[in-house]
Amino acid sequence: MLMAGEMLSATIPLAMSAAAVIVGGRLRERRRRRSLNRALHELRRPLQALALSTSDPVPLEPVLDALAELDGAINGSRPRPAPEEIELRHLAESVVERWARTARAQAGRPRLRWRAGRARVLGDRVQLARALDNLVANAIEHGRGPIEVTGSLRRDRLRILVCDGGGRTAHEPPPPVGRGGRVEIVRRHDPRRGHGLEIVREVAAAHGGRFVLRRSPALTLAVLELPIADPVPPEAAA
Repeated sequence: MLMAGEMLSATIPLAMSAAAVIVGGRLRERRRRRSLNRALHELRRPLQALALSTSDPVPLEPVLDALAELDGAINGSRPRPAPEEIELRHLAESVVERWARTARAQAGRPRLRWRAGRARVLGDRVQLARALDNLVANAIEHGRGPIEVTGSLRRDRLRILVCDGGGRTAHEPPPPVGRGGRVEIVRRHDPRRGHGLEIVREVAAAHGGRFVLRRSPALTLAVLELPIADPVPPEAAA
């Protein structure tokens, strides 16, 4: 009986300590979520004002989609929309046009060459647009002009190639980022950076496709392959 009492006496403080750790963790998580929701609120407010003040809300769509994803990560993900047949040419045109407007030099403006006609892909429009956005942004940020986006068909797959003139040399600075042309030096280990290609790989895998990246000093080639929704007649692929 004495041994049992001693064991009980030793166990109670341990159990109380464990309970305190659990309660403390829940409180910290609750405070963290509240802090994140406040930041989300402050981010949403100016974006809503900006969306209402512009006659062309299309350039803001990626920002609003990313904001919705952040909301889901903080407060619980919402159900994903049902897959739909998407004509990738329209998405590619929107992405290329958006990034072409931001380029300061002619050589850095992406160009689109579409040879896949009206080929469609079954999937999530937001995720596919995000993958294309990341590919073009990556070419602008880490490569050199000319930057070309090409869409073509290969058997039952739609292939999108994003090609640029290769990585910058050690003596060539990256393009200006930030306000007023100020150059911001971003370190490679910054956890806020370097997620673009991972997102592209995840989107490709989720759509039954694949992503391949090839780099050299003179050429960078990113290839996104996706299965088409249905066979495309030869005349439609012209």
